Amino acid sequence: MIDFRRNVSLGVRWLGIGHFFNYFIQFILYAILARLLSPKDFGALGVAFSFYNIAFIFGELGFSSALVQRKELRDIHKTITFWISFSFGLVFLLVGISLSSFLASFFKNPLIKPLVLLLSFNFFINSLGVVHLSLLKRDLFFKKVSLVEIFSGIVSLVTTLILVFRGWGIISLGWGYLLASFLRVVLLWVNYRFLPTLEINWEAFLELFYFGRNIFGFRVISYLSGNIDIFLIAKLLGQKTLGYYSLALSLVNIPRQKISFIVSQVMFPALSKIQDNLSEIRNAYYKLIRYASAINFPLMIGLIFIAPYFVKVIYSPKWEAMVIPLQILCIYGLIFSLSTFIGSFLNALGYPNYSFRIGIFSFLSLILAIGVGCRFGLIGISVGLVVYSLFVNILANTVLFRIIRGRFASYLKEISPAFFGSVVMSLGPVSYTHLTLPTN
Repeated sequence: MIDFRRNVSLGVRWLGIGHFFNYFIQFILYAILARLLSPKDFGALGVAFSFYNIAFIFGELGFSSALVQRKELRDIHKTITFWISFSFGLVFLLVGISLSSFLASFFKNPLIKPLVLLLSFNFFINSLGVVHLSLLKRDLFFKKVSLVEIFSGIVSLVTTLILVFRGWGIISLGWGYLLASFLRVVLLWVNYRFLPTLEINWEAFLELFYFGRNIFGFRVISYLSGNIDIFLIAKLLGQKTLGYYSLALSLVNIPRQKISFIVSQVMFPALSKIQDNLSEIRNAYYKLIRYASAINFPLMIGLIFIAPYFVKVIYSPKWEAMVIPLQILCIYGLIFSLSTFIGSFLNALGYPNYSFRIGIFSFLSLILAIGVGCRFGLIGISVGLVVYSLFVNILANTVLFRIIRGRFASYLKEISPAFFGSVVMSLGPVSYTHLTLPTN
């Protein structure tokens, strides 16, 4: 267990460094661009990225995850994944070239065409490094992965700023991403020496496909789940309510997106290496839940208590209608911050089909929760999301516990100290604030 803990700890540390460093670079870059460019420029970028994100979902049919999870990996598996990724990259490059003019005309923004073209080439270049990145993760070389991401992020920042100050506008960002992707792929090839051959083996293809198809299906469902709520709320309750919801949701998703996501990225390859040791897997899950609750519970429970003051001070009183939905959504964020890891465990153990089925159930339940909750406004939707997240969490853990022979009693035992500790911790400062500051 010592090596496993050490590998996970180092992986989380290095992946966290790379993730937050690039997040900081992006924050600085967008802050500068926002002062120099217009909202119309960023609208063009949003359309281009929407196309890019769709391409990312279909990128390589989940074959890269199959590379990481396989117990016995042969060169033919690497070769097949490379050519699958290359083929999809080439297809989406050609699609991007074909659609760029149409998208620019449809949205009546000429900036969309060059951005779609640049991001399409960017996607194609990144497809050449998919296998090398997956193999580095499989071998838990997260330090190398993070350093590659950091160097490419710096190149993106410098390139974009040089071009934007020379008057290239939002197109500068597209060129910055493109040059950074080229450097990223070169560094990935240098750090993992693998050259694909022209050999094709149908049996090896099917071995990867049977695993990867469920990962692919889960990505599609996750994409739909991540966007259907925005569409439904905008349609049913209007743009103003959507504004309250989007801002509140962005706050409660921080632990899941910035902390739990990083840990999940490390856990999948690490768990894949010990997938036959259920006792070690089970202990790893309990410890992970304990640590995750120790980080996420204070953030979410603390925000529940301070939400009335936080919203008024940070966002101004005009956002006061967001307070109660935010407090309710904190419970939703708390539950889902623990659910994020389950997919990594199921996939590492060789059950991506279960992840896919849970994803379908989650998607349908989300639609039901919003459909019923919208009758009672944003508060009703927030309550619906809490109920929805609780059912999904119970279902996913039930499936996982049947495989690893876990128990809900042990699960609750691991999270209870963080829960009660967070409540007690929050009561002191909140009581003081309530007594010394006016609520209106």
